[in-house]
Amino acid sequence: MGELACKQKIIMDGTSAEGFLEGLCETTTNLDAAAVSRLTDAVAYPIIKRLNKAEALILQAQRLMLRDVVQYDGPLPDYLKNIPDSELA
Repeated sequence: MGELACKQKIIMDGTSAEGFLEGLCETTTNLDAAAVSRLTDAVAYPIIKRLNKAEALILQAQRLMLRDVVQYDGPLPDYLKNIPDSELA
């Protein structure tokens, strides 16, 4: 498949992920007091853990894009630099 199809798939998937995250943040921003009171550690931590995992996976994708596609070999910010190559396999 490759090339143009892969480019389009990355754009589509990235746009979908962006929309999902934007919706989640928008919903969280607009929670009323009753809903906020239900954000106990037991309820919120599983959500936060999944968001942390999603963030890590997105950073890995960004690093892969820079390394393998753009072939950027200059300095990286700490949040990208600290991703071990073993996580990029």
